[in-house]
Amino acid sequence: MVDNEKAALRWFLRAQRDSVLAIVEGLDEDAVRELIDGKTGLGPR
Repeated sequence: MVDNEKAALRWFLRAQRDSVLAIVEGLDEDAVRELIDGKTGLGPR
């Protein structure tokens, strides 16, 4: 993989991570528990 491809991938993944963290930080405790418990399909299977 070329260096600028790596940099672009890192930038994209960092932006995705920041988006997810912003969403999760806005959730109340019950919503976070639902995510972890897998009721929404995002938890462990």
